[in-house]
Amino acid sequence: MSHSPGAPEHQQLQEENAALRKSIRQLQQRLHHAEQQLELHETALASNQEFSFLLDRNNRFLHLSRGLLDLLQTTPEAAHAQDFADQVQQQVALVFATGERLPLASFSQPVNGILRDFEYSLAPVCGQDGSVEFVAGAGREIVARKKTAAQEEENFGLAALQAPIGIVLVSQHGKFLDANQAYLNMVGYRREELIERGSEHFTHPEDIPKTLAFTHALRQGGRKPEILEKRYVRKDGSLLWVRVSGMVRQYQDGVPTMFIAVVEDITHRKRVEQELRDSQARLEQVFSQAPVAIVVLVGTDFVVELANPFAEALMNGREIRNKRLPEVLPELGPNVWQVLGQVMNTGQPHRASEWHIPYDYDRDGTLEDHWFNVVFHPVLEMDGRVSGIVVVCSEVTVQVRARQEMERVHRELEEFSYVASHDLQEPLRMVGIYTQLLLRRFVGDHPEAAQYGQFIRQGVDRMEALIRDLLNYSKTIQRDEAPVGLADLPVSLADAIAVLNNHIEEVGAIVHSTALPVVRGDTRQFSHVFQNLISNAIKYGRAGVPTEIEISAIRRAEDWLITVEDNGIGFDPIYAERIFGLFKRLHKDEYPGTGLGLAICQRIVERYGGKMWADGKLGAGAQFYISLPHVGTP
Repeated sequence: MSHSPGAPEHQQLQEENAALRKSIRQLQQRLHHAEQQLELHETALASNQEFSFLLDRNNRFLHLSRGLLDLLQTTPEAAHAQDFADQVQQQVALVFATGERLPLASFSQPVNGILRDFEYSLAPVCGQDGSVEFVAGAGREIVARKKTAAQEEENFGLAALQAPIGIVLVSQHGKFLDANQAYLNMVGYRREELIERGSEHFTHPEDIPKTLAFTHALRQGGRKPEILEKRYVRKDGSLLWVRVSGMVRQYQDGVPTMFIAVVEDITHRKRVEQELRDSQARLEQVFSQAPVAIVVLVGTDFVVELANPFAEALMNGREIRNKRLPEVLPELGPNVWQVLGQVMNTGQPHRASEWHIPYDYDRDGTLEDHWFNVVFHPVLEMDGRVSGIVVVCSEVTVQVRARQEMERVHRELEEFSYVASHDLQEPLRMVGIYTQLLLRRFVGDHPEAAQYGQFIRQGVDRMEALIRDLLNYSKTIQRDEAPVGLADLPVSLADAIAVLNNHIEEVGAIVHSTALPVVRGDTRQFSHVFQNLISNAIKYGRAGVPTEIEISAIRRAEDWLITVEDNGIGFDPIYAERIFGLFKRLHKDEYPGTGLGLAICQRIVERYGGKMWADGKLGAGAQFYISLPHVGTP
């Protein structure tokens, strides 16, 4: 088999061409990948970028933008990384070494003999194996930014002048350079009065040391803002609280030469804070000095968070703070825990009067009877959740026991009064009967016996009347467990007039009455009240003047006011309270009576929640007043 000349060389050339084409395709793929990485890293400065480039490890440019060629004043063929400033070359080498993107930096480059400033950023472009193959860069000239900064400075000045908050520029020596109108209004000075002065001119003397410390910290702190709260003494002498936020505004050779301060009027806030502190102090004072025990329980475990001295005294030396209430008072009954749980679950307060809570006060192992007035009030959070309970209680054990003792004595007195009034009636009847028998037998032989017998008879009658009134009074002060009914006062008055009808007609008395109400009470007992008042009006009538009695009723907001007025002899107003006392009589000799009638009337009225009082004038009649609650009013 024959071969044409040069066949091996031709085949080798074809293989080399195929390898070259493969290398070109790989390079194109890598370039395409690099372009994608460049776009992903966004190294260009948006649409305003002025130059961009792609550099390999041999400092050869794989890509240069027209702006970069103009900057380096070279051609694509002649461009090399060494044309960059040393700073850029060092940064490129750092990106290749670390594989990290570098933040925005700046450099200066002479262009046509003029030194111009640029900013740029660098980012690594990695291959498929993750190693850095290229460095991509982009940048632009910062002249435009300098112009923008000047515009911003101008805009800042305009904004500062119009700002509603105080803004002031201060030199490195602490002297005012300028201030806006809001600041001038704040301190009450004109601008020319502030220039070249320091804030110590109107800083409160007590706040000057911390102002100097603030200024020192500001100089040392660089661009870190410093905060200070202090007082100004305004030009008119009034005080002003301010919050000063200061920071460096300008440097020269690394030394701060100008500071800017934003000054806020916080007088109202300080006033509110002081009021809150005063309120807190008053609350703590009330809490500590309150004449009742106050305990704050937290959580469902009822941990004692706070307890005032009265509460601690009630515990008699037990450790109470930060302890669970079941640990402090394990002897408390289930009724207490039930109420506490109810308040936590419902968020509703619970009140109890004279609550019987046995507990071991002296810690001798024996429970003693104690009574308390207690209020359990929930502690509500902003979301409505119950986080605890405030317990306010006062011990009323002494009062309860004293009342119980008084009730016992009162019952015994009631029983004694009732028994004594009954037991005395029988001997009096015997005295009356045997006196009459003696008079019948001996009156003929002894004429003076009739006079003595009359004296005895009068004494017996008075004693019987006294016993009868004592019996009536004892009935009015006895406890009646039956429910209170309704008293029909028109019926009570009619019954009283019927009983006194003969006496009324005998003296020619006139009784007038307006419509009377129905009230809580007993119709028969109020009949006794009217009977006593009408009888007294007739008894103490003026000689030769027909007795007139006016009975009226007026409905008021909370009660009925009933008035019984007569035109009799009246009384001195200084005795208005005395006439309601037991056995108290203003006319002991001239007029019969036991001195119990008005006391009985007043006791009846008070028994049904009312009041009774009197007024009068000598020779001009008397007025008796009765106030009684409306039906349905407790």
